[in-house]
Amino acid sequence: MPHEQRFPLGLHQATPFADHHDDRFCENRRTLPGQPVRYISLDQNGYATTKARIDLPHIPLIHDMAFTKSFIVIPDLPVTFQPEHAKAKFPWLWDERRDARIGLLPRNADLTNIQWFEAPRCFVFHFVNAYDNGDLTIFDLARHPRMFERDHNGPNEGAPTLVRWTLDRRSGRLSETLLDDHGTEFPRINDLFGGQSYRFGYTAHWGRDIRFGPAMKHDMLRGTTEIHHYGPGRMTLEPIFVRKPEALAEDEGWIMSYVYDAARNLSDVVILDAQDFTGEPVATIRLPVRVPFGFHGEWIADDTLPSLAA
Repeated sequence: MPHEQRFPLGLHQATPFADHHDDRFCENRRTLPGQPVRYISLDQNGYATTKARIDLPHIPLIHDMAFTKSFIVIPDLPVTFQPEHAKAKFPWLWDERRDARIGLLPRNADLTNIQWFEAPRCFVFHFVNAYDNGDLTIFDLARHPRMFERDHNGPNEGAPTLVRWTLDRRSGRLSETLLDDHGTEFPRINDLFGGQSYRFGYTAHWGRDIRFGPAMKHDMLRGTTEIHHYGPGRMTLEPIFVRKPEALAEDEGWIMSYVYDAARNLSDVVILDAQDFTGEPVATIRLPVRVPFGFHGEWIADDTLPSLAA
């Protein structure tokens, strides 16, 4: 499970996603301060098939994106580029002058039909997933109350909560539903359900003062949460879902994550059965190093490596 840190905040906010239902990669990109937000869609050969330049009157911090079958979700939230006010090397700060809004850009990049929705004033690092349901576009996210307001080195402005935003494209209104208030971040799903209606999400605990701990499995249909505690002084990073071969159920797979053990000051790779989430781990792999908090990860199966190298 090789680990990597997604593009550094402030220089290149871009999180690419694969749409497994039409074999395209989607990316919402800002390369350097002062440049516009760009949406790019790539085919399997890495060629850009769709592009859009989204000019905004300010420079918002965009770390993540979401997509549905028909739309790209564009977050325009009140953390903006303000180097003149920065008290740390990181120049993005909470901006009291800005409201929060969410844009829906058609997947064909038709900027004339982008639709904006007023949103709660907050900040979002990561989306869980998004999908369309008739005239509604629905997406789930880890909602931070504020970001880079008091602590310019952040993120440390209160525990994030898991919420659902429902955008009614007919009325132009957004409504919010609380899904879980344990303190959640680094959400993952079964990637085959990206952009589609789904049931299960997986997150790592993120409490006040950036306290990590257990992993959580969220049942979006039943509105329930299962919690896996790794033991005293043990804290998980991003929980990655790995689908079992020939799996039929959405949650038929494993949860893999780096788990920091404070007593040893080292990390383990811990593997859970996603359908027995609170049970004992399937395996624990001891590592000779500590994996820093905040790193993302991905599972790449051996049989996919030759095709990637080609």
